[in-house]
Amino acid sequence: MGKAKPRARQKERKQAEIKKASFFQKHGNMLFWCLFGVILLFSFWNVFRGLSIAPLFDWDESRHGVSAWEMLQSGDYLVQTYQGEVDYWNLKPPLSFWPMALGYRLFGVNALGLRFFSALSLPLCCAGAMLLIRRHSGKAAALCTGFLFALTGVQFNHLFLHGDADAVLFLFYFFALLFFYLSYAEKSVFLIGTGIFTACAFLAKAAHAGVLIVVLLLSMLILRREKSFSIIEFGLFFALPMVSPILLWCYFRWKYDGFSFLQQMLFTDIISRTTSELESNARGGTYYLKEFSRALGPLLFVLFICILVACLLILFLNKKSIKKMDKVFICVYSLMAIVPIALYSLAVTKLSWYVWPAFIGFIMLTGWLIGFLLRLHVQANSSKNQGTLEQGVLVIMGLAILLAIGVMPNRFAMQKYYDTSTIFPENCIFLDLPNDMATPSTYIALNTDGSRANLPQSWVLQGIFSGYYQAPDSNGDNGAANPLLLVHYSSASDLEAFQQAHPDYSIFANGKSYVLMSVE
Repeated sequence: MGKAKPRARQKERKQAEIKKASFFQKHGNMLFWCLFGVILLFSFWNVFRGLSIAPLFDWDESRHGVSAWEMLQSGDYLVQTYQGEVDYWNLKPPLSFWPMALGYRLFGVNALGLRFFSALSLPLCCAGAMLLIRRHSGKAAALCTGFLFALTGVQFNHLFLHGDADAVLFLFYFFALLFFYLSYAEKSVFLIGTGIFTACAFLAKAAHAGVLIVVLLLSMLILRREKSFSIIEFGLFFALPMVSPILLWCYFRWKYDGFSFLQQMLFTDIISRTTSELESNARGGTYYLKEFSRALGPLLFVLFICILVACLLILFLNKKSIKKMDKVFICVYSLMAIVPIALYSLAVTKLSWYVWPAFIGFIMLTGWLIGFLLRLHVQANSSKNQGTLEQGVLVIMGLAILLAIGVMPNRFAMQKYYDTSTIFPENCIFLDLPNDMATPSTYIALNTDGSRANLPQSWVLQGIFSGYYQAPDSNGDNGAANPLLLVHYSSASDLEAFQQAHPDYSIFANGKSYVLMSVE
C-alpha cells in the first residue's frame, strides 16, 4: 500500500504536466511534418509558377536547350552538338544536358521540359536542408531554413528559373556537403555520397567543381582534430567514387575526338577564364559582393553577412564549450559561403552565377544560428521547456514579413532578365503547325539585303519548340521542297522591297523584326 501511493502521486504529476503543456509541446512532431509539407509546397509553387510561359533567353539556356534536343535526335548522350555540329564552344561535360533531355521526354519539347529539373532542384534542396537541420538543430530551425530556401532561391538569374547547368550544379554541391557533414556526424561511409556528387558536379560544369573540392579539402584539414579519415577511407569512400566516373567519361570522349575537346576544356574554359578576359566579362574585385547584394537586396545581404560573422565568432570564442558537431557544421558551411566568392574574385573573367552556390553556406548557417539561439533560450529559462517549435513559428512569421517586403518583388525581375534579347510570346512569329501541313523543314535566316542573318539562340530554340526547326541532313541541306524562310528586317520599307523582289514568297507569320515566309 505504501508503494502504491507514490506511484499514484507520480501519475497525477505526469497528468498535470500534460495538461499544462502547450499545444506545440503536445503535437510538435505532427505539426512539424504539416509545416514541412506546407513549406515544400510553397517552394514548388514559387519556382514553378509561370515557368512554362516565361520568355526564352538568348544565352546558355537557349544553347543548352538546343543541344539537349539534338541529343534526343542523335541518340548520342556523350558528345553534345549545336545546330548539327560538335560543340567546341560550350566546353562542359554532358551531364547537365541529360535532365533537359529527360524533361523533353516527360513533358514534350517545350519550356517546361527544358526547365523542369532546374526548378525541381530547389524543392529537393529545401527538403534536404530541413531534414538535416532538424536532426542537428531542431524542428524550428529546420522550418526556418526550408522557408528561407523556398523564398529566396528564386532571386538568382541563371539558376532554378532557367534551363541552365547551374541549378543542377547547385544541387550537386548541396548534397555533396550534406553527405560530407554526415560522414563526421555519423559514419565515414557517407563520404561515398560526397564523392559521387562531387563527380556529378564536375560532369555538369567541369572546373566549377574545383571550388567544391577546395571546400572539402580545407574542411578536412581544419577538422582533423575532430575526426581524421584514414588513407583507406579517403581513397575508397571519397577519391574512388569521385575519380572513377570522371575518368570513364574522359576515356569515351577521348575515343571520339582524341584530346581536342579535353585540351580546349583545360586551356580555354579553365586557364583562359582565370587569367584573361573572355567575352568582355572582366569585372572588379568587389563584383560578386555587389551581385549578391543586387539579387537578395541590401538588407538581406547584410543580414547574411552578419550571420556568417556571428557563427564564426561563436566558434572561435567558445572552442571548448561548443559541441563537436557544431564546430563541423560552422566550419563546412562557412567555407562554402566564403571560398566561392574569394576564389572567383581572383579570376579575371567574372559572371554572377559562378558564386551562387555560396548561398548554400549562408542559408545553412542561418538555420544553425536560429537553432543555437533557441537552445540558449531554453537553457536560460527552464530545462523542461521544449516549446521551441512554438517560438520557431514566430520566427518564421517574422522572416516572412521581412523577406516578403525586401525580396519578393525581385523574383519577377529575374524571370525577365535580359529583356532586350528575349523572345516573348507576343512577338514570337512561330505558331503551331496546322494538321494539314507537311513535315516542317529547316528554316533559313536572311537579312532583307540577302545576307545571312545571325540567328539568335532563342530563335533556334523557339523554332524547335514550335516544330519548325529540324537539324540539317548529312549533306547540309534542309531536305524540304518548300523551305520556310525567316527574314530579318529593320524597317517596314525594307520588308516591302524584299517582298517585291521575291513575289513567290508569302508571309506566313509576323514578328516585330522578323517574318516567316513560305514558298508558294
